[in-house]
Amino acid sequence: MFAGRERIRTIYQRDDIAEDYIQSRYGREPFGRALHECQARLLRNVLSRQQVRKLLEIAPGPARHTVYASATECAYGVDQSAAMLRLAKARLAEFGADGWRLVRGDAFHLPALEVVTPREPLEWMALCVCE
Repeated sequence: MFAGRERIRTIYQRDDIAEDYIQSRYGREPFGRALHECQARLLRNVLSRQQVRKLLEIAPGPARHTVYASATECAYGVDQSAAMLRLAKARLAEFGADGWRLVRGDAFHLPALEVVTPREPLEWMALCVCE
């Protein structure tokens, strides 16, 4: 795990780090695999129960969760790493998750989002899984 904004910005630009991200954290260890499967199941469950029209994933990395979120009316992934965005694009194509717009941006400097009380159907759903 990397800490500090500058370290995070720098390290995830590296192709070798981006390419090994999923395997190193969630593929080699039984706990990591179980955690990933639990998070993916939860995400699919929440998205299937809500009528989400717009979806924003902040720092999707290599689309570890994004591939399980079917495209909605409007779906964006914002990540600062070009290496991660390249992998995300490839994984989305591999999983057939169409309709995502991947944008390079800094999650540390996103405009403030208005906080609203959820109502059905949800207008926006922000997906941000913190580890």
